[in-house]
Amino acid sequence: APGTTSQDCLVRLSSALQPTDTNSSMARLVFGKKLTKAKLFPSVAIKIFRGGGVESGNILCLGKKIGQPEDDFFAHCVCTQITSRMPTTLKPIASLFKKYSDYPFLLGLSHLSEYNAEGERCLHPNFPFCLTLKPKVEMKKSISKSSDSSFLNDIESLPTGTVLYDLFASPNPMSVVDPNKLQRIGRLVTTSEMTPSPPNDGLIFRHQVKDDDFALRSSWQKEALETKVRLKDGSVGPVAAVAGCNFFENQIQHNLFVDFEKES
Repeated sequence: APGTTSQDCLVRLSSALQPTDTNSSMARLVFGKKLTKAKLFPSVAIKIFRGGGVESGNILCLGKKIGQPEDDFFAHCVCTQITSRMPTTLKPIASLFKKYSDYPFLLGLSHLSEYNAEGERCLHPNFPFCLTLKPKVEMKKSISKSSDSSFLNDIESLPTGTVLYDLFASPNPMSVVDPNKLQRIGRLVTTSEMTPSPPNDGLIFRHQVKDDDFALRSSWQKEALETKVRLKDGSVGPVAAVAGCNFFENQIQHNLFVDFEKES
């Protein structure tokens, strides 16, 4: 709710994939030139702890599937949905994910709203169609970029109290078209220093399928498939297929959003 703060949270910042070998002709053939130029695949996972023995709520946001050419982790927005457009060679791999969801590129958010911070069940869960995280951090260019994981050193240097991201919500699929209906609903602020996370830390961030959200909002599935948006390159497609972090980054830049988190 506006004006409230959740203190018991954990955020993990990581690169979802290792960069490909840019000198490999096979990599360029399979993944395409853009992906082989990627330096990072930013991924943000947020775990929100709740009382009463209730399992945590989780938010998962990704950048572009093809990664980004910048070595600044905070160069671009990340989002709870990614586009379904991809090189033909990757489509067989993507089809494997459809065994688990009809919408494998859209992540659900309804579980997050089922309980409040005290672990009490919400009678009328209120959750958005999509969340976008806009970076607030301006990283200084690192002196050394000797390894693929050097961005971790940049993140570790962030002091307590750093505003990492502004959180933007798209209330429903039809609102995605209009930048006036985008809502800035909060900020993600560190309350401690960042620390490396070992591979065997046992932390699991739940991936909720979008099918769960559609089951609770009967009109959303049809709206997401039938509502069309125009991308910066002039192409047009349905919200469920083409509205990803790039699209929302452009929407935010219009600066027309409803602001529930005004700058003090």
